[in-house]
Amino acid sequence: MKVNRQTVIKAARDLVHNEGIDKLSLQALAERLDVKPPSLYNHISSLAELRELVALDILETFETVLRDVAVGKSREEALLAMAQAYRGFAKAHPGLYKAMLSLSYSENAAHEEGRSLLNTLYQVLEPYGLGEEGTMHFARAFRSVLHGFVSLEELGFKASPDAGESFERIVGALVASLSSYDWGRP
Repeated sequence: MKVNRQTVIKAARDLVHNEGIDKLSLQALAERLDVKPPSLYNHISSLAELRELVALDILETFETVLRDVAVGKSREEALLAMAQAYRGFAKAHPGLYKAMLSLSYSENAAHEEGRSLLNTLYQVLEPYGLGEEGTMHFARAFRSVLHGFVSLEELGFKASPDAGESFERIVGALVASLSSYDWGRP
């Protein structure tokens, strides 16, 4: 296999998917690629950069998943589909989800990817006329609820009678608040 920057990122992502972000090391990656660890520096500058590149790659995939389920839907239907896709991604790919969350948002590239993810949510929220501030507050609440629920599930929390039903009710109540609560009020 020819090793280049993309194969390094893909192999690192696969390692993270199978073993978790904590197991990502230059030694483990070099073994996976059948190269010596120093040769990785031809493609990346450090383990920190590699972690960021992997997280950005995952974030891009995650954003595509959420955008794709929202296409052709509007308002509540789009928000509920995005919520289910969010939970589905986190459950199906816990290592990737955790790695994506490790991304430092202090870097410009991370900000651009994060904005892309938020843009999808903001576009779905546009018909509600929440204004800039209201949209921001609802987006934070929406993401917090989704992340909180999938984090509890990852820790082994099982809602009664069914976690899926609880998730749908919680998200449904939050989405219903769009017509009953003024998210843009000071």
